[in-house]
Amino acid sequence: PDGKTKIDHLKHTLQNMMTYFVGLKEENVRLTQSLTMMMFDHEMETICKELVIDKELANKKMENIINKIEPRGATNIEAALDAAAGHIKTIVSAPDYDKTHQIAHIFMSDGNVTAGNGNNAYLKEKLNVLPEIYPDFIAANTFIGFGNQHDAKLLKTLGDIPKGEYYFIDSIENAGMVY
Repeated sequence: PDGKTKIDHLKHTLQNMMTYFVGLKEENVRLTQSLTMMMFDHEMETICKELVIDKELANKKMENIINKIEPRGATNIEAALDAAAGHIKTIVSAPDYDKTHQIAHIFMSDGNVTAGNGNNAYLKEKLNVLPEIYPDFIAANTFIGFGNQHDAKLLKTLGDIPKGEYYFIDSIENAGMVY
């Protein structure tokens, strides 16, 4: 209804999240934040990996990163969850990882599963792999659905875990409530 596409909403949300993260850094200069962004459809692509979030990233590089995001083929949420879990496992397995690190997994989708396993319970179990390997570890998992055509039931199911949340964005104006 606002004349924007779902991908416009997603890009707008990402840019504003980055602005928010930079603001957090300005409030707490000792805070270090990094960004890894993966794009998924029927394939997985890492767009950026462990970039330090700062004003330079927000002002100069983020637009180029966001512009790499384009709607393509099918929607394989299973592959996306596997890739995210694999990356998080790499982080928590690193020798310099300690319990002061916090990980926020923010998952955004505008569609329904059209590739891979689409069973809600099966996909939710993928989120429980890391706590089984690292019992003290629980990442914050936020699931954001864009537009009326996304699988709200699945994203609600995925968000129904410890430290999990689900949000729905139907317009640019409502995107601000999420981040």
